[in-house]
Amino acid sequence: ARLAWRWYESRRERLSWHLEGVEPAYVKVRRFRVGEPGANRYLRKHGFVVYREVLSQSECRRARALLWDFLEASAPLPRQGGSRPLSRDDPATWDAWPETVEGGILPYFGSGQSRAAWFVRSRPRVLRAFAAVWGTDALVSSFDAVSVWRPWQLESHPATCSAGSGGGGGG
Repeated sequence: ARLAWRWYESRRERLSWHLEGVEPAYVKVRRFRVGEPGANRYLRKHGFVVYREVLSQSECRRARALLWDFLEASAPLPRQGGSRPLSRDDPATWDAWPETVEGGILPYFGSGQSRAAWFVRSRPRVLRAFAAVWGTDALVSSFDAVSVWRPWQLESHPATCSAGSGGGGGG
């Protein structure tokens, strides 16, 4: 993990050039239940489809706990005189968040093979959603990253604001 971090740190400047001036925008889109007619037609027309309710509330709680386990274990250690270690229970520590790409994509430290990622991708409705998109139950999974965003409601936290706008974009 330390070697991956040093590699990233050596390339951070080159990797961040395309982030300047980008303002994310929320666009409301149709959300389909797994098996709902029209989802694949929507996918062909728009290039994406959003499935809703693929995890139960208890599955969401479990996935969130597993994700926090991973984040806390892979977050950088505080530098001398720096912040406290990342803690799910203390938003003041969230400046110790593991490094991301584009503000929310976490491809480092084996995130795609984490217990959280495997838990989510193995849920029955998630599998049915992918089977519907690909038209087969014979699925193969390759996962290199997870997408993780801090709660946008924490507007005063610089990591969740977009260029100091106080609005939730950014990452």
